[in-house]
Amino acid sequence: DIELVPVARANLVDTLTSFVARGFDVTVELPVRARIFSTSPDDHVLAFVVHHIAADGYSLAPMARDVMTAYTARVGGCAPEWKPLPVQYADFTLWQHDVLGSEDDPESVLSNQLRYWTDTLTGLPDVIQMPTDHPRPIQQSFAGDRIQFDIDADLHAQLTELARSAGASMFMVTHTALAVLLARLGSTDDVVIGTPIAGRGDAALDDMVGMFVNTLVLRNHIDSSATFIEILEPIRETDLGAFGHSDLPFERLVEELNPTRSTSYSPLFQVALEFQNNENPVLELPQLRIEAIDLDTHIAKEDLELILIEQFADDGTPAGVTAGFDFATALFERDTIRKLSERFLLILSAAVEHPATPVGDFGLLDSTELMDLVPARGKKPVPAELWPDLLSRAAVRNPDAVALVYDDGVHDRRVVDYRELDEWSNRLARVLAAQGIGPESFVALGIPRSIEEVVSVWAVAKSGAAFVPVDPTYPAERIDYMLTDCHAMVGLTVSDRRAHLPDTVPWLELDDPKFEARLRSVPADPITDDDRTKRLHLAHPAYLIYTSGSTGKPKGVIVTHRGMANLTKEEHERFGVHPKSVVSHLASPSFDASVFELMMAFGAGARVVIVPPTIYGGTELSSLLSRNEVTHSFITPTALASIDDIGLESLEAIVVAGEACPPDLVEMWAHDRRMFNGYGPTETTIQASVSDPMRPETGVDIGRPARGFGALVLDTRLQPVAHGVPGELYITGPGLARGYHNRFALTADRFVANRFGKPGERMYRTGDVVRWRANDTIEYIGRSDFQVKVRGFRIELGEIDAVLVHHPAIAFAATIGHVGPSGDTLLAAYVRATDGHDVDGAELRAYAAERLPAHMVPAAVVVLDQLPMTPVGKLDLKALPAPEFGTRSEGFQLPTTETERVLVDTFVEILGVDRVSTSDSFFDLGGNSIVATRLVTEIQVKLGKTLSLQTMFLEPTPAGLAYRLDAEAEAADSGAVSPVDEALGVVIPLRATGDKPPLFCVHPGIGLAWGYAGIMQYLSQDRPAFGLQLPTISGGPTFESIEQLAHRYVVEMRRVQPEGPYHLLGWSLGGILAHAMAVELRRAGQQVDTLAVMDSYIARDDDAAPEKLTVSELLHGLGLDIAPAKTSGATETGRSEDERAELTYERAVELLDEAFGQQTGLTAAHLERINTGFTTSSQIMHEFRPQVFDGEMLFFKATESPDAAEHDVHEWDYAVTGGVREVPVPCEHNQMIDPAVLATVGPTLDAYLSTR
Repeated sequence: DIELVPVARANLVDTLTSFVARGFDVTVELPVRARIFSTSPDDHVLAFVVHHIAADGYSLAPMARDVMTAYTARVGGCAPEWKPLPVQYADFTLWQHDVLGSEDDPESVLSNQLRYWTDTLTGLPDVIQMPTDHPRPIQQSFAGDRIQFDIDADLHAQLTELARSAGASMFMVTHTALAVLLARLGSTDDVVIGTPIAGRGDAALDDMVGMFVNTLVLRNHIDSSATFIEILEPIRETDLGAFGHSDLPFERLVEELNPTRSTSYSPLFQVALEFQNNENPVLELPQLRIEAIDLDTHIAKEDLELILIEQFADDGTPAGVTAGFDFATALFERDTIRKLSERFLLILSAAVEHPATPVGDFGLLDSTELMDLVPARGKKPVPAELWPDLLSRAAVRNPDAVALVYDDGVHDRRVVDYRELDEWSNRLARVLAAQGIGPESFVALGIPRSIEEVVSVWAVAKSGAAFVPVDPTYPAERIDYMLTDCHAMVGLTVSDRRAHLPDTVPWLELDDPKFEARLRSVPADPITDDDRTKRLHLAHPAYLIYTSGSTGKPKGVIVTHRGMANLTKEEHERFGVHPKSVVSHLASPSFDASVFELMMAFGAGARVVIVPPTIYGGTELSSLLSRNEVTHSFITPTALASIDDIGLESLEAIVVAGEACPPDLVEMWAHDRRMFNGYGPTETTIQASVSDPMRPETGVDIGRPARGFGALVLDTRLQPVAHGVPGELYITGPGLARGYHNRFALTADRFVANRFGKPGERMYRTGDVVRWRANDTIEYIGRSDFQVKVRGFRIELGEIDAVLVHHPAIAFAATIGHVGPSGDTLLAAYVRATDGHDVDGAELRAYAAERLPAHMVPAAVVVLDQLPMTPVGKLDLKALPAPEFGTRSEGFQLPTTETERVLVDTFVEILGVDRVSTSDSFFDLGGNSIVATRLVTEIQVKLGKTLSLQTMFLEPTPAGLAYRLDAEAEAADSGAVSPVDEALGVVIPLRATGDKPPLFCVHPGIGLAWGYAGIMQYLSQDRPAFGLQLPTISGGPTFESIEQLAHRYVVEMRRVQPEGPYHLLGWSLGGILAHAMAVELRRAGQQVDTLAVMDSYIARDDDAAPEKLTVSELLHGLGLDIAPAKTSGATETGRSEDERAELTYERAVELLDEAFGQQTGLTAAHLERINTGFTTSSQIMHEFRPQVFDGEMLFFKATESPDAAEHDVHEWDYAVTGGVREVPVPCEHNQMIDPAVLATVGPTLDAYLSTR
């Protein structure tokens, strides 16, 4: 019998969707279910759900015919009489076994097909590269959506003719187009696409309901220089070969190839192509009007699947194609897939309109994108000016203002005003001109950061020459090469550096008394062309800076005057520099950022504070910035990571550049000031692009082109790439360098013709891989010559670093790809601990494994005491110690628990290896999914605990599996759980039933969520609710940070509700935890509709450290008050004040039992764990600083707490992007869950939930 269920018409779709989407447990139930839903006496809906193991899409037509036969017979008052089928499914399986033969026979069909597929798919990448909107989650959720589109009849007809002329099918043509699109978007030539095949090779199977579909893996190499027809031909052969070897079950192929297992993506392929040509099921029933109900189940079997349904007119001519992309919502946004469908149509159109054009030259951008991105342009350039004119203007503007301050913090503090700087540099320029130095001449500067260094820069610029910075700490051979290569006529230095410089050029010592006297004898009048050796032009060199060269010799970059006015204007406007500003000079003179710093100040007539050359970062730097009230600072991310934001209230703006900026620095520094991320190779006058002020919630980018610059992101064929697609960054504009000094071939290679600009324009090929973000800003990925790929994945190392630095013990992290012992690329993470913390490599890898896909977990962790930095302040990669792979830096891990011991022994037994570390991965040791099933079975026999196969992929190490098994022991043996243990569990049901998304209530400091039970009466009856309680109380582990504890609760919560939307409520500590959970959920791409907190505030640095509760206070927290004594002699309990003060846990148990009138089951150990948990939770709450949640916070404020005036709900403003909605509640903090208070809170919360 089929169950008849009444349902309101308004709820029909939701009810059907729920019924259809529920999975099958085929170990205990039939793989089919049916139900009839009644919306009125005359309207009924038949829902029939079949597991894919029992039926395929082709089965729908015979199923519909069977339903018609049955219904017609029943209406006629008799039982249905189905015509017996000529064969049964068992006959098919026997036939298949007979045809395929045995693997033991090398000539069998099975063996031949197995060889074909292994040869075809050898070296298959683990995962296809596609530009996604979100990081790939650790667990594939299968949540999906669909974007539908159409191929019109005209294009359909053209494609059909193209297929006919090439001897191909429409499937092969669309397969080619999809492969070309994936190759272009993924910057790859190895494209793998899966496709289903009906598997019904005999007409006798047409009327059979069953699962005959097999899956084929289509692999092709796409040559972007070939035409569409030239690619279609090998794809035709690939498809025919696959169809001819389609009998081998896909599952057997996966077992044979044994690809790297992951729960974050499907094996062998992640993109599918499906041509739906099944017979449409038709239902015609007597005396009934039949309508189909279209249900969108929002399921994506793969990352991306293209579904095509051809339509034909009555005369058989093409009438268009109905198409749709199913996509994983964990990876993609709808707009991205909508754009993808448009690009697919562009490929199809180009295939028929431009048959002779290489597919790599097919345009993928629409007209709007071409206008905005080819190129993207900065603000209009200002008129170009000579550099010395820009400098002199600063002195004229306010000659008495302080220009330079040198402060070593001990005994040397020198101050120079603009008049003195101007006149000193004028005199020095005249001395240089007198020696024949002028335009097209080079002057070496062998001076560290100092007043003399800045004066020398001004003087060389005024003379018309170009300065060449030379770091005296460089090896003498390198300095000699630079001076010889640039033909410097003279060098400027100071006496204490002269001994470190070679005699390649004559050196003038600026602090030599004789030279100082010579300067005083020279006029200080302004310098003009009359004083120079010849007239100064914009095209003359302004400076020449040497950078590392691939040949082992440094290359000199000649930068002219053309871009200096744009740079100065950009810095003045962008960073808000004014005459009262104070700008630090921290960059090495050998780094062009030193010019950036100086012009930031001089462009506005501001003050420059020169950082002594012995200071690179740390407390010395922060002290200097604070002491001099610096307002604007350029600093490399590595140097910024070395200082703390303490005492730097005057610091208004920070500009980071020189290397990739990790998100944690933005989180740390961008809250109370403007923080910019600049980008610019030396070849582009320092800054070619710059971000808007960064915020923690928006991610890190390098912004848009700076004033006067243009930016293009191109692929290897110099074609513009789409949003999200990695490509090489090209820079255009007047700020481009002249080229490389005496390196004409290299100049021609890097400064190329701009095919998108006017004749004669150039663009600089940076070698940096970037991509356009959705808002048309540029995201830096890495160097094209240092891309890291691991197991087919293109790794963005910054994503790993961002996860590692969120560990409370980590202050800095940099992950680098190394060649491991096997020759494969392995990841090594270099970390520096925060003060007072030790770093355990194994624990940090485990932490990363909980937050990153397996291929992104570092194989080794190297702990650094100090960060090695280059002279220009970047992380010195060459100075990093080599990591230890194989035996890993954390060493071999012996089992520490009985569960770990059993698991290690079972690994050894099943895998046949000599020994196993608790940190060894089952799959790294040679295990596969088939062997995993044996392991799961053996574990159940030995431990009596159920382990799902899915867990093997999530936790493939003995340590990880042991943790899972022990943590789930109570749930796995629920029959043995005592009522009190159940009540102390991590997850407790406050209301277990209901159709709406549940409310998760996070415990306050006491660790228990029992108190939320009183709010249930005010919530909608169909709203489930669960309490989350401190794991320590039930004997679980302790946690060292709010983030770690919140992660545990997210894991527990997603076992109850795997997908959002989520609703969170927390009181006191629970509000802090709920916020941290919401942050983690959003980062995982999950929807959080409610974040409600009850009087929860972020701990302040000056808050008192938490103390352990007395037993009396603990009882009060559990709801039992011990009343004060009526007299000095005794309390209400009959015990003395002294006895009450020395209350023990044992006596507390007695008092609880007396209060409840029965044995509660609580023990002294339970109470002690509760108390310890409270203390630990309070401590980690005191150390917690929240990240940013991109949503709204509902805040219930206790207005009558004694300290209510000291707290403001808007303390949370910086940690939520959607604002804080305040609800005043007239009570004290500890009364928040009193019945009278919940009568106010409950209805308000329920009303809020109903709108979400």
